[in-house]
Parts: sequence; structure tokens; C-alpha cells
Amino acid sequence: MNSVTMTNKKNKAIPLPSFFDRTDLRLIFFGGKGGVGKTSCATSAALKLTGLYADKSFLLVSTDPAHSVQDSLHYEEDLPSNLKVLEFESQKSLDTFMDLHKEKLRQIALRGTFLDENDIAKFMDLSLPGMDELMAF
Repeated sequence: MNSVTMTNKKNKAIPLPSFFDRTDLRLIFFGGKGGVGKTSCATSAALKLTGLYADKSFLLVSTDPAHSVQDSLHYEEDLPSNLKVLEFESQKSLDTFMDLHKEKLRQIALRGTFLDENDIAKFMDLSLPGMDELMAF
């Protein structure tokens, strides 16, 4: 059973998710479709972890193109000193990546598919799902 707990309104101990107890973890990802509470969960987890492990440093990174982490933390007057927040600009990274590698990717597509130049050009201009996260890596 989890050793990390919180109390509810009736002062009953409730176990927190097991990752709060895992000091060996280095990365925790919150993913899912839009509007499911990823930002809320990530900011809440970051605040809880900084309190539980005050001697460790934490970095909360958002890869969402429509950042709202700072909005979620707005009511936190003073963020814990062991928490840093980064709203990663994945589109800038993607643009840089494409500037450097678009021609190589186009050549690979021409040689490895039945697509023609026009189809490949359209494909290369698409906003593909998961590219924000890929650019963060």
C-alpha cells in the first residue's frame, strides 16, 4: 500500500497515486485528449511533489501549444523554490527541425512511397498529432 496519503473532508486518510511514493522516477507524463484535465493533474502533482520532497528540484514542462500552466498556477502567490515551470514552444522547434530536414524527409518519402511531389508537399505541411510532444523530446 502507498505510504503517501492525504486526508479528505472527514479527515480520513486517502492513498495518493503510487507515483508519489516512487523516488526513483525521473519523468511523469500526463497525456490524453483535450479537455480531460492534464494541466490540472500535472500542476497539482508538481505542487504536491515539491512539498513532499523539498530537498529535490522539479521541472514542470508544458508542450501544449495553448499553454495554461501559468494560468493554473496564478493563484499560487509564491511557487515553491524547488519548482521551475517551462512552457515549451514546440512549434518553434518543429519549424527549426523542418527547415533543417524537410528536403531529406521529402527525398525519403519520394523513394519509399507511391506519393507524388504534390502529395508529399501537402503531407509535409500538415500538423500531425503528437508532433508537439515529439519536438519536446
